[in-house]
Amino acid sequence: MRIKTFSILFSLFVSLVFSVSPILFLVGSEAYSLNHQINELQRHFKEQLSHEDQWLSNINSKLDSIATNYQVCDHNQMSDMLDLEFSISAVAKMYIFDKQGDVICSNDILSPLAAHLSPEILSQPVSILGFNELILNTHYYPEKEIYLSWVVSKNYVRALNSINSPIPYEIARFYQQDELFSFGANPTNSKAMLTESTMVAQTTDPDNVAVLSYPSLKQLLLCRVSPLSFISMVFFSCVLAVLTLSSKRSSMLTQIWWGIQRKEFKYHLQPIVDMRDGHWIGAEALIRWYRNDSIFRRPDEFIPFAEHSGQVAEFNQLCMAMIEELPHKNNNPR
Repeated sequence: MRIKTFSILFSLFVSLVFSVSPILFLVGSEAYSLNHQINELQRHFKEQLSHEDQWLSNINSKLDSIATNYQVCDHNQMSDMLDLEFSISAVAKMYIFDKQGDVICSNDILSPLAAHLSPEILSQPVSILGFNELILNTHYYPEKEIYLSWVVSKNYVRALNSINSPIPYEIARFYQQDELFSFGANPTNSKAMLTESTMVAQTTDPDNVAVLSYPSLKQLLLCRVSPLSFISMVFFSCVLAVLTLSSKRSSMLTQIWWGIQRKEFKYHLQPIVDMRDGHWIGAEALIRWYRNDSIFRRPDEFIPFAEHSGQVAEFNQLCMAMIEELPHKNNNPR
């Protein structure tokens, strides 16, 4: 009875494992794909910060050259500033301010930024000019007692740092712990998810920091594998398990029927002896399933199916036929 129960439970377990494997494969493959996409997002984020660092380094070296050679704002000086503007992408205009914040030279001929900016603004290396979403970058050169500023659009920085990724993300830019602006590919319904995982990177300037925020792998999995699809997969797996068990039962019953037709079942009589006097008082008929002169199936594998299907009656007929064929003589060992 224990062997029979174990066999049924083992068959059910194998069938369930086989039927649940599509769910495990779906979740596993989706988790692998999402993890790869997260790694790619992080890699692109680091690469773009590295490119920005090189871009800023190139700009700073050329600004240092202009400031070093600055004497008076003449045609040659403005020409050098225009050349720098054309040679470096995204640098819109450049301005030279004195210590009081007055513009003393600029390549912005048509629409000057302003005749004056407060020293408080100029003392900040990075400032936001809110009226036009411009970023003002300022360097102070004490040997010349001048501020050299250049303007870049936020849109250019966004384009420089944007990442083509299926993972929703947001990049926030900070300078000296003050948030300048943020951007990214984040649907409104995933805004709250972006706080789950973050990655911080900075350029060679330790005050210039970028923070990448994106959903956790668990949240992405919950979004990709929706509850409805998961329930559908569970239902499909249960149906598959039932069909697998039914198919196995049907297959076994068919094999038993063919085994009976081919006379593959044989009985062995195991004597029952009275230990008091050694007389045989009966025999137990043990059925075995042979194929090609070897045991094909163990009894615990096919007898439960035969009992439930009624085929055990045919086994009884085989047993009676074998007994009738036995020679009727006294086999008493005494």
